[in-house]
Amino acid sequence: MHWQSNMMLTLFACALVSCRAHVRTEQAAEHAHAVSPLCVTSELFSEMITSFGTVTYNSKNDVTSLESGTLVYFPINEGDFVRAGQVIARLKNVQLEFQKEQYENALESARASLAVAKNELREEELAVESRIISLEKSALAIMQRELELEAEQETLRNKTELNQIGGVTDAALKQLRIQEKSSQTELAILKKEREIACLGLRDVDLIDAGYAVPEDAMQKKQLLVKLNTKSTVTKIEALQAEVRNAETSLAAINKLIDELTIHSPITGIVGAKQYENGEYVEQNKSIATIMDTSSVFAVVYIQEKDAVNYALGSEINIELPSLNKTIRSIISEISPIADPQSGNFSVKAAIQNSDGAIKPGMFVKCSLQQKGTAECCKMPASALVSNNGGTGTVFCVHNNFAVLKTVAIAAQKDGYVWISSGLRSGETVIDNPSPFLKEGQSVYW
Repeated sequence: MHWQSNMMLTLFACALVSCRAHVRTEQAAEHAHAVSPLCVTSELFSEMITSFGTVTYNSKNDVTSLESGTLVYFPINEGDFVRAGQVIARLKNVQLEFQKEQYENALESARASLAVAKNELREEELAVESRIISLEKSALAIMQRELELEAEQETLRNKTELNQIGGVTDAALKQLRIQEKSSQTELAILKKEREIACLGLRDVDLIDAGYAVPEDAMQKKQLLVKLNTKSTVTKIEALQAEVRNAETSLAAINKLIDELTIHSPITGIVGAKQYENGEYVEQNKSIATIMDTSSVFAVVYIQEKDAVNYALGSEINIELPSLNKTIRSIISEISPIADPQSGNFSVKAAIQNSDGAIKPGMFVKCSLQQKGTAECCKMPASALVSNNGGTGTVFCVHNNFAVLKTVAIAAQKDGYVWISSGLRSGETVIDNPSPFLKEGQSVYW
């Protein structure tokens, strides 16, 4: 009977506890708040910013003339397409043309003088050869005169002996002596004349000039000719130098005249004209500007705080509203120095423009992809209870109770917020929470 009493007491206690719990549940249900739950998702977040800018040329060249002159041919207009090497202008310079005529005359004169000197050299060579032959002839004449003198002396000796025996008169003997003396004088004169003719043709002359005397007669003759025509050879060398100088001067003036015909240095469009036909162009002054537009740059500006999030190679979307065209490219250049007035950094992205449709100065709208990505929780911005820019609060649901949490906001756009900390993927948050909802309050849906 005792155990039956204990059993009844236990059942009564359980019934009492159950009745009190039911009462509390009914009371909590009366104060529960209806909510709209959301499940937080996780995704990689990469921030993009939008900036505006313009199209600029890839490169440009200022076309100049190395010489001054008057424009006589200038057919191009601003916006015209020109190819590299195309003649775009011609100038006229009367002074250069006059100088060219002077140099042509100087060259012709120098060539004529050179031709005369070469003829003189040939004549001198023949004259030297003639002198050498004359020396050989004079040697033969001296030999002949010496033989004649010996014969006269022999006759004089014989006549002297006859005179002693009375066979020859004294007058005849005197006449023979005078004739023999005259022959001796003639022979001496011939030798002196030959000695004079040998000047410049002697072995000693070759030695004094620094030459070795050849044993071969022909080589010696050639060397003697060279020795006796050296001054004319030097004159010819000087005239040859004058001809070369005249040719160089003429080539230089022709080069300057060629520079009066101006060619386009690159393929592109004419961006500006500084002169018109008939105007005088000063030396080294730009007459036109030609821009290479086969590829162009989209130039936009980003703030200093955003510049650190982008690098060369970062993706960029370029919109050209005037052409209704969108182009995908990458950042090819970031300025290393911020603009001192705005504090912004310029960013360039290359655009291919083979058809030339994109013109420098066109307006562009660019979206730049941030270089780094991070795992963030994503939820509608309507789930935020408060938003202080970088931080905010949300209601999470745990065991059907509202729990207020502080979260770090990485970004907010298009009606969504990305939470970098404070939430985990899969957690349930309350969307559009009621301003009357309190932390710890029971919720249902």
